[in-house]
Amino acid sequence: MKIDLRPYQAAAFDQAREAVRQGKRRILIVAPTGGGKTVIASALMEMVKNKGNRANFVVDRLSLINQTSETFFRYGLEHGVIQSDHPNYRPSMGLQVCSIQTLSRRGWPAADVDVFDEAHVLYAAHKARMESQDTIVCGLTATPFTKGLGKWFDAVINVTTTRKLIDDGWLSPYRVFSCVEPDMSGVSVTKKGEWDDKESTKKALEVVGDVVAEYIKFGENRKFICSGVTIAHCEELKRQFLAAGINAEMYTAGDRPEDREETVLEFRKPNSAIRGLITVTAASRGFDIPDVSCVIMARPLRKSLAEHVQLLGRGLRIAEGKKDCIVLCHSGNM
Repeated sequence: MKIDLRPYQAAAFDQAREAVRQGKRRILIVAPTGGGKTVIASALMEMVKNKGNRANFVVDRLSLINQTSETFFRYGLEHGVIQSDHPNYRPSMGLQVCSIQTLSRRGWPAADVDVFDEAHVLYAAHKARMESQDTIVCGLTATPFTKGLGKWFDAVINVTTTRKLIDDGWLSPYRVFSCVEPDMSGVSVTKKGEWDDKESTKKALEVVGDVVAEYIKFGENRKFICSGVTIAHCEELKRQFLAAGINAEMYTAGDRPEDREETVLEFRKPNSAIRGLITVTAASRGFDIPDVSCVIMARPLRKSLAEHVQLLGRGLRIAEGKKDCIVLCHSGNM
């Protein structure tokens, strides 16, 4: 194998192979954000390719298409991309990086193995594919908390823990500052058990000034990601950061894909002119910029543990010169 795996990644890889040998067809690999799930997946894809078989790596966000493709190319894994009119569309290739939205419209390419990224979010197309049992499915997730997820997988591999990765130097330690947070008294709750967005936004807007002030006081001018309740809340956060002389940009579902891509390309630079990104959920899953060393939680969550863990993970990756991650919690989530 050309791909060099860390010891815990190699152990997960071997466990996945053993599960297949035992007749398991739907395997969920659980590893913390920053634990290298895409690297494990790359090793699986390499093994499939070396056996002369075909495999699909399936993502649910357009931002992950190019990110995954770049990882595969870095490991020498030639592949095609199935997503709209992507320039790397090469359907004859044995390895494919696929958008689940495109697959739901076009159908699935022939394969022996499917790897589902962010497998705690299963679309109808995922489920139909699993029900067909045409392939071996490996799901990847850091947050296997979705209700009913256990119905779809017949084996679970718990790779390691966040604490172990921090202790071994594979993730950054973090320091939490419990800051001013909105009073959620009287806010109604949706049927899913989460705070109502409209009412929660009103409450969160009351402490926007504190979010900016606390970043100036404790954030050490670090590159940051900040969560908001809604796009309107994010817009006000951006306005006040800019008013304080801190260059922050929006990264939400309301932005045009080409604008988001341009923003990420700039934000990824070590000397980026953008100090922080403000998002609702667009940057909470699969968003990999290791030198982010400050996470601002300005979105109160009542039950969404997965969303909380995913956002925290955006700041835990290691990078050159990075000593830790500062978490400024204006939500009560920590």
